[in-house]
Amino acid sequence: MKKISIKSSKGLFISGILHQNETDTLIILVHGFKDNMNLFAYKQLSISLSKHYSVFRFTFPDVETNTDNFNLIDEVGYLNEVILYFSKKYKKIILVGGSLGALVCSITAADNKKFDGLITLNGFSYFWGINKKFNKYLALILLTFPFNGPYAKMYKYYKKHFIPEKISVETLVITSEKDEMINYKQSLKFFSSLTTNKKIEILKDADHGLTKIQYVNDVSKLIVNWLEKK
Repeated sequence: MKKISIKSSKGLFISGILHQNETDTLIILVHGFKDNMNLFAYKQLSISLSKHYSVFRFTFPDVETNTDNFNLIDEVGYLNEVILYFSKKYKKIILVGGSLGALVCSITAADNKKFDGLITLNGFSYFWGINKKFNKYLALILLTFPFNGPYAKMYKYYKKHFIPEKISVETLVITSEKDEMINYKQSLKFFSSLTTNKKIEILKDADHGLTKIQYVNDVSKLIVNWLEKK
């Protein structure tokens, strides 16, 4: 493992860990809302996938010290800078976004052509079918939408830039029927909106955060099998 620090255009450093492998393929793991690169699922998925490919996991600078500072617009920008940093070092780059990280990856994929595959994992894409613990944030978005606060700006950005039909890279959608945070039908709708080469895998028992090593291993196997067939 190697610590990597990428200086962003905002002057903040994007800190992460590179799990190195001798292959020319890099998987970039993108965490979800109020998460970070050290969450159980991201650490274990990095370890498992690094047996086959290099893996980079990182924490978005906007939430590194305070998770309430989440900014969708900034995170798309940071992810583009991470892709640019590694684009000359690896022949193939694959994005794996979990939960809200799937939305960040999906928006990025609509415009950025410097990577080769997209994988969403229990992804958040729409403003329905979400656990009630997020009601506070949904209310802030909806109530401030007519104005210009940070949540209003993010929602307007989402409405303008989340266009699944514009995604051209091959895409694997992984979701679980037992996801207790985001209704798996979100992933079904996202999948149906894609016009690119696509595949969907529906897990039966995994929870949203892949809190058991078996769930992580199941996801890792699906990813490796998909990449081997690309």
